[in-house]
Amino acid sequence: MIVDLDGKRVNLPDFFIIGAAKCGTTSLYYYLKQHPKIFMPTVKEPRFFYYKGIQKSHLNSVGNNIVFTIEDYINLFKKAKEGQIVGEASPNYLYRYDLVIPNLKEVYGEKYKKLKIIAILRNPAERAYSHWLFFKKLNRENFSFMEAINKKERDYIKQGMYHDMVKSYLNEFRYMRIYLFEDLIKDTGGVIKDLFNFLDVDPNYNVKYEAVVNPSGIPKSEMLVKIINRLNGYFKSVIPDKYKFKFILLRDKIYKKILYKTKLDNSAKNVLIDIFKEDTLKLQNLINRNLKHWVDKF
Repeated sequence: MIVDLDGKRVNLPDFFIIGAAKCGTTSLYYYLKQHPKIFMPTVKEPRFFYYKGIQKSHLNSVGNNIVFTIEDYINLFKKAKEGQIVGEASPNYLYRYDLVIPNLKEVYGEKYKKLKIIAILRNPAERAYSHWLFFKKLNRENFSFMEAINKKERDYIKQGMYHDMVKSYLNEFRYMRIYLFEDLIKDTGGVIKDLFNFLDVDPNYNVKYEAVVNPSGIPKSEMLVKIINRLNGYFKSVIPDKYKFKFILLRDKIYKKILYKTKLDNSAKNVLIDIFKEDTLKLQNLINRNLKHWVDKF
């Protein structure tokens, strides 16, 4: 989308994948990126509209991909070809809607109304557990799952309270698609075809669904996972974009061999169901989807 910014016409995203975290946004990013009429930058999760206006030096630690300035953000999309629509994926945009939506409106002006928003939601109990497993993989979580939930240091609970987040986006954006994680798992092709229609590109383009990327789990060997994590960051920074998806597939095959997944036990799941139930039932009415299976106890 061409936007007038400080007297310059710049190309910014036409659509955003806003989250939620650990709900399949990485898969969506790589699936949509394959379409020749869609441009998505090499950097996934630049998170600019969350960190806009924040000084990097004021933060204790941030990811390598985060973009802080509008100039650097504009540069992400300079390789988009004429005729391509532009997209961006930052899963924390849903959770931090209170910051992101005002920032979008400020940068886009009246054109923000034309933006297309994509959200994918997962059973909040399972999402929280998957998020915990993800931090275990990165060696950034030292507590058991229930200890981590009770400490509330990573907002595992808040990130699954979807109702107010989704409602805020629906109130501001006319064009929005909301999917469930189980939609993507059960009918990946159907979801992607619907998204292509939503984005006004050829819905019959053949996408390779070779793997669900970015697996989580507990390391069988912490040292080995540390090595893979470091190599992952290095290789992603030097591998040409056209080979990056193949690298991701190879990386994930390795991850699956050195990680093991434990299941969220029923007693813990029932505790979380009680926590999320009220918000989930409100969400059910908001998006007109049956979410009874999210609140059924075991």
